[in-house]
Amino acid sequence: YALISWVERGSQKLEDRLGHPVNRRRLLSSVVVGVAIIFALKTLKPQRWDKLPMKEAGLWIKAQSEDPLILAEDPRVAFYAGGRHLHIQESLDGRDAGKQQARLGGLIERAWNQGAGFIFLKVELAPDVIEKLNGVPEVGALKTWGGPGRKDYTLIQLRFTGNTK
Repeated sequence: YALISWVERGSQKLEDRLGHPVNRRRLLSSVVVGVAIIFALKTLKPQRWDKLPMKEAGLWIKAQSEDPLILAEDPRVAFYAGGRHLHIQESLDGRDAGKQQARLGGLIERAWNQGAGFIFLKVELAPDVIEKLNGVPEVGALKTWGGPGRKDYTLIQLRFTGNTK
């Protein structure tokens, strides 16, 4: 009802400015179609694509392990993996290889102490850090996810737990 009265007042003002009558049915239908198009575009656009890498990582973990324990900032990974989540307090954002390496050392030690088989990070690791991780005996696999319009994500699978298939 409010839309009809709004269009009625608008058409009256438009008639006053133009100096001739306006087809009110055509104006009302145009406004309704315009509003419907705007709502359709808003509701049909892709939603939360930035969370897709977490789902993909969780499903990959699920295929690798039964009841995994996952160190991550976000519990979604553990949910999709069907496992348990240990929260990471600090982020590894930034491309400083030295800071990333120091924080990763602490995360790997924490994973070791708590029996976690996976570490999921919402960050792209610096190339130097990846190279060093490939030489760490506890690191079993290193996978990354990302793409256009998304952050890069890194998953580290650790070898020292009994949780893997």
